[in-house]
Amino acid sequence: MNEPAEFSRMSPESMGISTAHIQEFIHELTEQQINMHGFIMIRHGHAVAEGYWKPFDASFMHRMYSSSKSFVSTAIGLMADEGRLSLSDKIAAYFPELLPKQLDPRMAQMTIRDLLMMATAHDGAHYSKKTEGWTRSFFHTPATHLPGTFFHYDTSGTNCLTALVEKLSGMPFLDYMRPRLLDQIGFSRDAFCIQIPDGYSFGGSGVICTTRDLARLAYVWLNRGKYQGKQLISEQYIRDASSKQIYTDVRPFTDCNRNSGYGYQAWILRDNAFAFKGMGSQLAISLPDRDFLFVCTADTQSKSSGDDLIMQSLWRCVINRMSDQPLPENPARQAELEEQLANLAVLLPEGAATSPCAAMISGKSYTLAENRMGITRMKFDFAADSLLFSYANEQGDKQIKLGLGRYAEDRFPQTGYSGRKINAPAADGYRCLNTAAWIEENKLQLTIHAIDLYFGNLTVTLSFKDNAVSLYMVPRAEWFFTEYSGFAVGFAEE
Repeated sequence: MNEPAEFSRMSPESMGISTAHIQEFIHELTEQQINMHGFIMIRHGHAVAEGYWKPFDASFMHRMYSSSKSFVSTAIGLMADEGRLSLSDKIAAYFPELLPKQLDPRMAQMTIRDLLMMATAHDGAHYSKKTEGWTRSFFHTPATHLPGTFFHYDTSGTNCLTALVEKLSGMPFLDYMRPRLLDQIGFSRDAFCIQIPDGYSFGGSGVICTTRDLARLAYVWLNRGKYQGKQLISEQYIRDASSKQIYTDVRPFTDCNRNSGYGYQAWILRDNAFAFKGMGSQLAISLPDRDFLFVCTADTQSKSSGDDLIMQSLWRCVINRMSDQPLPENPARQAELEEQLANLAVLLPEGAATSPCAAMISGKSYTLAENRMGITRMKFDFAADSLLFSYANEQGDKQIKLGLGRYAEDRFPQTGYSGRKINAPAADGYRCLNTAAWIEENKLQLTIHAIDLYFGNLTVTLSFKDNAVSLYMVPRAEWFFTEYSGFAVGFAEE
């Protein structure tokens, strides 16, 4: 696919950014052990730096999580442009078949605009992963306050907006957007969105596309609805969507988020910036005043402050030091940066690849005492640079391969996790990257990163003493790996 002219590569210095400052930014991310997957920096319409941590690359279809919400906002803006809806319309009027017999007047007052700015009349729809009618539950959740009064982050409202677009258009919301906007900006043809149990797209969290695709949409917003000089969505809608519509006074802020607020499915940051933000640090940060865009994909679910760490480094290393004029070229530094970008790889956790303990436990089987994970047996088979970890649980015998001093790719052996539709199991276990490291001479830590339609990680810490193994499992993922949480002890079999 031909890349848009706006993203053609130019040197950082020609765009007023020091190559050394970009290197410093990447170094800080590494020092902070941020699990990055990809990034692109764009200034004045040109990419000044773009890199991917292997095995990720520019073509990887990545889950965007809540950055998906900004796609839904864009679809609503397109429908408003076509006169198919008004932001002042009452959302309940579009779903009479889903309403309770006695609709609370506060629920009846909710407008499309209220949902866009996360100011619904309740504290979030009461549904779980297993609930079949997610859209219906939005209208059956009891009201707690007047709509439009308070910000309360609520993915169910975004899902309801997605259902509205799909009900009015008769097609998935990304398909509706394609001829009007997505196809015109070079958006990947094989991008798609996971579905909720109702069959509507999971607009609140489920868009699957490339890092550059996210940048393409964010670039439309940065340019007030234009792309390559063509107005694809009304300038006024994008201005409103990327401006503070409501004060987010119920959420704590970091320095980068001071004076924050919320627009239409977008976060308002310092320095007149705004952002698409998805769980695990799927970020698109736009600074219209500096004509600058930063987009990244990652999985920082194991770091509660992942977004903040990335943004603080971005501001400190790059944004606060940008020039509005070109800088002297620095060919030596630029060559260093290109080599650095070409050699990025997913960071290994701390620890050693070998330990004398490995030879003592390799090939041994352990019987586990009753535990909340339901794991009954374990076995560890070590090779030169890999570990085969075998275990048994209620699903039967399972095994997974992990690298030592490297990552090994495999499929996570637990089955039954959701695929392209929530609650509809995927055909295979999730694709994952796995490594093992000795964090102490007798303590082994397994790190498993799911890198499929669903992202998350699982850490298994194993302590070996005499003929016993103690273990602690910690999952960091949404709606999967849940079976693998807690402590257990096992003893070597004779």
